[in-house]
Amino acid sequence: MATEIPSAIHTGDCVEFMTTMDAATVDLVVTSPPYDDLRDYKGFTFDCVAVAEGLAKVVKRGGVVVWVVGDRINGGRSLTSFDHAFTFRDAGFTVYDAMIFKKRNTPFMRKRAYTNCYEFMFIFSRGIPKTFNPLRSPSVRSGPAPLPFLKGTDGVNRKTRRSLSEHKVRTNIWSYAVGKNGTTSDMYAFRHPAMFPENLARDHILSWSNPGDLVFDPMCGAGTACKMAKATGRRWLGVDVSAEYTAIARQRVNDVASDSVAAPGSRADPFDAPLPICRWCPKEIPEARLQATGGRTVTCSHECSDLNRRKRRR
Repeated sequence: MATEIPSAIHTGDCVEFMTTMDAATVDLVVTSPPYDDLRDYKGFTFDCVAVAEGLAKVVKRGGVVVWVVGDRINGGRSLTSFDHAFTFRDAGFTVYDAMIFKKRNTPFMRKRAYTNCYEFMFIFSRGIPKTFNPLRSPSVRSGPAPLPFLKGTDGVNRKTRRSLSEHKVRTNIWSYAVGKNGTTSDMYAFRHPAMFPENLARDHILSWSNPGDLVFDPMCGAGTACKMAKATGRRWLGVDVSAEYTAIARQRVNDVASDSVAAPGSRADPFDAPLPICRWCPKEIPEARLQATGGRTVTCSHECSDLNRRKRRR
């Protein structure tokens, strides 16, 4: 039986470190590798094949690897992200999903092409994921709503109604602010050149693991995944080749309390601005409805919109 790994952050090569780990000990991996020549990572090289094979050993059956990766764009895309996906498939993982990390505030513009505003978030799994806690977002429409005419088994069309939920399961395109106070409010952490947002790590940890599970980041950098694992009540394990970055990671983990992160979309979430309140009822206006109307709506639903129109006619 494998020994439970204590939560810690280590300095060293992750491939060598994984050789010292027992097999099938990790529930979830959330990481972003250095890719192409975009990042000067302290002179160290990255071996994707060796990392994938090491993770295939330490990840449990039903465990998940969240692999956040982009491509170099220099005249054309390098397609490194797809190379990584094939590498993990060859190592025995299932390419369970190819999600999109959309950046709300794009960091640079491109000439003769549309501005690139996304990276891939590949979901590699050891078989079918053993844990999936779907996150939900506000629906554009909610409450009673008519459905189209439906033909029954007797061939008769009947108009039916049903109540639409106020929330729906998210799509696989997730949008986050990046940069200062978007990626993190830990200003000292920006000594690392390429962090992903804390909310991104939080949302994947909540989705693919349960409290008490072990979250592993083999290239932990400034420790975002480890910090959010602790903040959501998980165990954490991080490894990085840079002593400078592991020092930052330890400080960030030490500065956060366990179970201290708010659920996505709650008012306590420091990176999600409070939603405006409907003019005609005490409900918040769903973000999807605000986006669909360009922020011009003052009502939370079609029912309240009808009420608003009737009041204005008087």
